[in-house]
Amino acid sequence: MDRFHGEALAALDHPTEGGNETIGAWLARRGYHESIVGGWIVPFCAAVWSSPTDAAGAMNARALFGFL
Repeated sequence: MDRFHGEALAALDHPTEGGNETIGAWLARRGYHESIVGGWIVPFCAAVWSSPTDAAGAMNARALFGFL
């Protein structure tokens, strides 16, 4: 989780990073392991926004970083 936290904070410092990208695409592009994606990030997003897990990966990456 340290890697995700650091990269998400760094993305907020760069206005174009993750701008129109989904969190699923952002994580895939960076090679995050499924245990992090499916075991923490997607369920977390689904719980916070009361959405189905299949919709959580389609959330805007930059909006998620700002929330976290």
